[in-house]
Amino acid sequence: MLTELITGISQMTARELREAGEPERKKLVEALTDLTELGIALLHESPEFRQAFARIHSEFLMFPESRDTIEQAFTAYNKFCPEN
Repeated sequence: MLTELITGISQMTARELREAGEPERKKLVEALTDLTELGIALLHESPEFRQAFARIHSEFLMFPESRDTIEQAFTAYNKFCPEN
């Protein structure tokens, strides 16, 4: 199933996916949602996956392109956790 998803996505460009009709987009949303759920399950089950997940996020935070993300996270933290 994962191979089918990857093959299907590789056969369509990002632009085609963006401009696809509702049935195609709905299938894509369902597949991506399933992959997200799989990722969450793997976070619970696999220390190796958690380490890799943390590593990629740590790397991302070191680049200047992450500045907006860091600022938004800080703003959200202050908004939702004002007592800390």
